[in-house]
Amino acid sequence: MGSLVHQGSVSDNTQLLSQPQFSLVPTSNVVGLMLLDILGFALILIGLALQYGSVTKLPGFLQFNYNGLALIAIGIIMTLPFFVLALKACHKAFRNISLS
Repeated sequence: MGSLVHQGSVSDNTQLLSQPQFSLVPTSNVVGLMLLDILGFALILIGLALQYGSVTKLPGFLQFNYNGLALIAIGIIMTLPFFVLALKACHKAFRNISLS
């Protein structure tokens, strides 16, 4: 029978252990960005309903010209931070894959 030969060193094992582990629990910053994204998406939907639907009853502060387009623009601006964070995370993941 053959025998198992150890071809690594102790430093290789410590490098594997020192790499950061991914957590399934999001940090508070990500949760805040997700809430901002949800609120922005809701504003986009309300803006689309105002622009192309038959929504007529609005609060007083939303009764101005081109209010649907304004809400769509504000909603897009509110969704951008989470989108940028997701792009950075994907870029970092692909960079780590290509380096290994």
